[in-house]
Amino acid sequence: MLYLLVSLFASIIGAICGIGGGVLGGIIGRMINKKIDSKAVEKLFLSAMVLILLICAMNVYKYLFA
Repeated sequence: MLYLLVSLFASIIGAICGIGGGVLGGIIGRMINKKIDSKAVEKLFLSAMVLILLICAMNVYKYLFA
């Protein structure tokens, strides 16, 4: 019974943090976007995409070949 309560509490906290992080990320992103030009936004976006691709490639290597 205690395990179920702790699991439920952790799920609720996780959902609240996820929603709060998404909202705060949107607010901060909008503030940053207003202060920099579109070329810089494009470079940041492409850099984030490259980083995500590298992380995915590392995970493929780690779990497929190791």
